[in-house]
Amino acid sequence: MNHHRIVQERNNLMNDIKRLKKHYSAFEPTLKEFKERYESAMKHKMLTKIELERTQTHCEELTRTIKNLDIKNKPEKRMSEQYLTTHPCGKGRVILDEKGMGPTQRKLAEEREKSTKSSFARELKKDAKFPTDRKVNPLLLMSKTMASYPIRAGGFKLTKTYIGHKDAISSVCLQPKSKLLATASDDKTWKLWSMPAGELIVTGEGHTEWVADCAFNDDGNNLATCGGDKTVKIWDFSHYKCQHTFKEHQLGVWSCSWHWTGDFVASSSRDNTGKIWDLNSLRCRYTLRGHTDSVNSIKFVYYSNILLTSSTDKTVSLWDARTGLCGQTFYGHTAGVNYAVINQKGDTVASCDTQGIVKLWDTRTVAPMITFEAGNFSANKLAFDYTSSVVAIACDDHTVKIYEIASGQLVSLIGHDDAVQCVEFECSGQYLVSGGSDGTARFWS
Repeated sequence: MNHHRIVQERNNLMNDIKRLKKHYSAFEPTLKEFKERYESAMKHKMLTKIELERTQTHCEELTRTIKNLDIKNKPEKRMSEQYLTTHPCGKGRVILDEKGMGPTQRKLAEEREKSTKSSFARELKKDAKFPTDRKVNPLLLMSKTMASYPIRAGGFKLTKTYIGHKDAISSVCLQPKSKLLATASDDKTWKLWSMPAGELIVTGEGHTEWVADCAFNDDGNNLATCGGDKTVKIWDFSHYKCQHTFKEHQLGVWSCSWHWTGDFVASSSRDNTGKIWDLNSLRCRYTLRGHTDSVNSIKFVYYSNILLTSSTDKTVSLWDARTGLCGQTFYGHTAGVNYAVINQKGDTVASCDTQGIVKLWDTRTVAPMITFEAGNFSANKLAFDYTSSVVAIACDDHTVKIYEIASGQLVSLIGHDDAVQCVEFECSGQYLVSGGSDGTARFWS
């Protein structure tokens, strides 16, 4: 009898479990719908914010234009003032001042002037100026010339290994003019190598924690590095010393990038922000706020004032460096985005996430064009070749993946003994360099 009772209780429990499963499964479509509505609302909010800021800027410009017109029309306004103060019909009316404004207009003008002064108070005499006109990208001509020599995904072979770091290499950066390679490592150092010989030129010490990224300026005279000690350092090669250290980030700094003029450096951090540093006044010009989680990468778009960021909050964003405002956000990743980069033409963004998913986005429609899986492990960084026809991906499965956009062919380059953390193409596209957790940088040609 006890056995029958236990069986009956078990059956009842099984029925309850089935009923609860059925009950909860009914909520899945609703949750999915709520998620889609939330993402749509956030996107609408961002677009509304951008439109509001544009409208405010337009209103300020109109106000300044009206003020200039008022100044030009001073004689006429003085006549109207005289009319109001002397003509019998003017008795009892509001008396205008020398600028032709009554008390209300005068008060509004004072408030506008205060607002204008406060908005420009951040600018100092020593601050560098962002270029107003976009420079023609000289790399476009190179990419058109090289388009007749397409890179094949399966054409790369391991030809050289650079050994020198004691820990994982987190970043590699090539300087084509000087034929130099810079590597940043978790061993708290950065190193400078000759290319393609691979001779070690100098070791940079100064960071007190892991070094996450390094970047050359266009002239190749300076190197920016950033790391876990919350700092961004600028190194001068003429004296092989640290020229300046920026310290305003609250947590470790993941990424850094130079503006093409050499006057600004951008950085992104675990503190959910990006920052734009002025190398003339040596201060932070703007803090980029909008991401809700760690900002894992930041990159100036070639020869422009636009910044590209990626974040653990699963989004990729474009920013105007002159205002520090977000202009567009790409939604679609279902996991944290490790890295994002834009091609030479500026019409395609590539991003990769912790689930190994790579997306190619059309910057004009803000929509994904191609989505593919680089593997079952995290995709850490990626790079376009200079023809924008091939993408290289550094993966946690110890390989570098080469993806040919036109054919969809995906090839694995095997050589690293541990996760590959970074990859970059040489400007001619004839070789690429990768860095890994095995402490080596590898040369593929």
